[in-house]
Amino acid sequence: MVERFFDTLFGAVKSICKIMLCIQVISVTIVFVGRYFFNVTPAWGEELTLFCLVWLSLMGASLPIRTGGHLHVTLLDFLCKPGTIARIDIIGDVLTVVFAVVIFVAGLAMTKQVSGTILHGIRISKGFLYGAVPVSMVLYLLALIDKYYRLFRQREKGKEDIV
Repeated sequence: MVERFFDTLFGAVKSICKIMLCIQVISVTIVFVGRYFFNVTPAWGEELTLFCLVWLSLMGASLPIRTGGHLHVTLLDFLCKPGTIARIDIIGDVLTVVFAVVIFVAGLAMTKQVSGTILHGIRISKGFLYGAVPVSMVLYLLALIDKYYRLFRQREKGKEDIV
């Protein structure tokens, strides 16, 4: 049940990221065609693209956290024992948790601070743009919870197979 929740959640995140990418491509195309062929640039074009870029990049970064798919520096891995590499990965995940909590708090404060101002091109509160920061940090934390939940479940199943 827990795995299904995380699969559904991150499936939705992946779908939202795909939609944001499509909106970006369409928006940039409209701005390009308008600017270079008709000498008219829509006021909403650049802000909509920026809005989608921020949400896409921050939310999309949570997806590879679940599987350990982010880039790692593996230059010296051949010198380390597998247990040492696993410990380094755990330290990295702990630092990611600390980072996510700090940035969540700061992002929430920024979102509250700018929520009274407007993105004039798309006529929405800047709070929606800055809201990507705390939302994505929650997704980072949920991705790490999912990663370790699946890891512990896998270990439990391995122990059951031995017995």
